[in-house]
Amino acid sequence: MKKVILSVAFMLATGVAFAQENSATVSQEGTSNGSSVVQVGRENTATVNQQGNVAPGVASGLENSSIVDQLGDENMADVDQRGDFNISDVNQDGDNNEATVSQGNGGGQAENNKAYATQLGDGNKSTQTQRFDNNTGTVTQTGDDNVATQFQTSGPDGSAGNTATATQHGDGNEVDQRQEGHSNTALATQGINPSSFQALNNYALQDQDGDSNNAMISQSNQDNEAYQYQIGDSNSATVWQDEVQPTINGGDLAVQYQEGDSNAATIDQGENYLGAPYNAYPHGDNESYQVQLGDDNIAYSKQSGTSNISGQLQMGEGNNANHVQVGNSNVAATYQNGEDNTSSIDQLGLGNGALTIQMGDGHMSTVTQVGNTNVSFVSQSN
Repeated sequence: MKKVILSVAFMLATGVAFAQENSATVSQEGTSNGSSVVQVGRENTATVNQQGNVAPGVASGLENSSIVDQLGDENMADVDQRGDFNISDVNQDGDNNEATVSQGNGGGQAENNKAYATQLGDGNKSTQTQRFDNNTGTVTQTGDDNVATQFQTSGPDGSAGNTATATQHGDGNEVDQRQEGHSNTALATQGINPSSFQALNNYALQDQDGDSNNAMISQSNQDNEAYQYQIGDSNSATVWQDEVQPTINGGDLAVQYQEGDSNAATIDQGENYLGAPYNAYPHGDNESYQVQLGDDNIAYSKQSGTSNISGQLQMGEGNNANHVQVGNSNVAATYQNGEDNTSSIDQLGLGNGALTIQMGDGHMSTVTQVGNTNVSFVSQSN
């Protein structure tokens, strides 16, 4: 077997003594592998391991490429690639950052995977694990003490892959993305969209098991939490937690669980687009829960204000639930069990409560509460 090992390792520092403290280890087997390690600072560690053929007669070590750039002190980068056409790019600028990338395993090929990690700041941590095939993972961190974790696994050899993107701008944020199946897409943005405000201590979890699911989380401000779980095919989940005000608020909680096909769930705890007088309330500490068990259900929840609670549970097919809460301490709950039911709850004010229960098929309910401490109960069945 012809082996071509191409490795370039540079260790640069402001002094000779600093240069001696950096460590770089590169091990390659296969054909046309390439590795470049550049380290500026002291006590940086870079480990790159690219293996070629993982089984006799299987050409699985072609055109792998790994580039590690570290500027600062005590940074660590560990890259392990096995398979075909893998690309890993790690760039760290700061101190005490950690980046770990693993693509493929010893039991099979890992074709066309790509993993990028860029960390600017101190104490950031990025973990990317991708199996075969055609996966793409991207992590971009700007700030301190951010954590990003991506895990993706696809189907049999040659199948389409997943895409995961995590972007963090601020301090103390955490993103956890896990995908299994084919062609899933997960996007988590903290402190960027729709503005360039920083985010502090936000947490985002995206867990998808199935085919062609799509999940998106956008967070700004501080102390927000978002959880998305999808099991099935072609589900869509979206969470907006990016309210921008002169005084930093936050503390919102969003939970979405979908099990079935072609469900759509949206929680908007972000910018108040309704204008006066709806934007007169401070924002923060809202809770929204969406559970969809079935197919083709739609759930939407909009919260603007403080301490509002929204709950939507859909069982069946083709149901539609819509909540809009503007004000403080409002509670809205919708339970749908059947097909083609429609429920709408709008609350403007303080301390309002609304519960809608729909059992059966083809029911319609609209509840509008304006003022304070209004109570509504709707029950429909057939």
